[in-house]
Amino acid sequence: MLKKAVKNAVKAVKLERMLFFPDILITHHCTQRCLQCSIPLNASPTKPFMKFEHFKTIVDRLDDHGTQGFVISGGEPMLHPELPEFIHYAASKNFARVHLLSTLYGPDRLIERAVGAVIDAGISLSISFDGLGEVGDTVRGARDVAERVKKSIEYVESEMKRRGKRIHTGVGVVLSQLNIHQTKDLLEFLEQVGWLTEVDVYRWQSQSQIENDSMKFRDTKELREALGLVKK
Repeated sequence: MLKKAVKNAVKAVKLERMLFFPDILITHHCTQRCLQCSIPLNASPTKPFMKFEHFKTIVDRLDDHGTQGFVISGGEPMLHPELPEFIHYAASKNFARVHLLSTLYGPDRLIERAVGAVIDAGISLSISFDGLGEVGDTVRGARDVAERVKKSIEYVESEMKRRGKRIHTGVGVVLSQLNIHQTKDLLEFLEQVGWLTEVDVYRWQSQSQIENDSMKFRDTKELREALGLVKK
């Protein structure tokens, strides 16, 4: 890892391109249909998953390039039938950090398989939590999202305790007009969970984001109040 840091410093001095923490999308398919996400719209019925050989090639090149780490994401990476193999191969390299970004929303067997691989490999894990009750279902485009994800969080905690091994865990929240009234409740719940929480606001500036009028903020005062709660 020190060699990689030195290599990146040299690249910076020479003004060469660097990849510090890129995403590797191993599938566009997902278990949810989030209002703001365009990724599942690009899912291919004929080539649904990245091949393991292609993943290895990418990881090896990132390793040689001096990249400090990367994110395994999708879509929903749990859907990939070879996810444990992907995770363990990535963890076998000398990266400072390998991270899995997941919804942890899906059948128990997929969640158990993914969580087991993550803890075994010692990589970090983060999820999204964008609303409670019907709000969460609307934003994430699925049914009983909040309750299912709460159950998944409990499972991660129980598995870390059972295995005697903790990993870095986090939660991402995207505030929008649809869930801003739940800001206080969301933050209180996530504080109880104890996972690192990152809060963002809805925007549509990347290729993976969709412009959705129902999510756009209409009241800047309400937004300022919500951000005030976040700062606390």
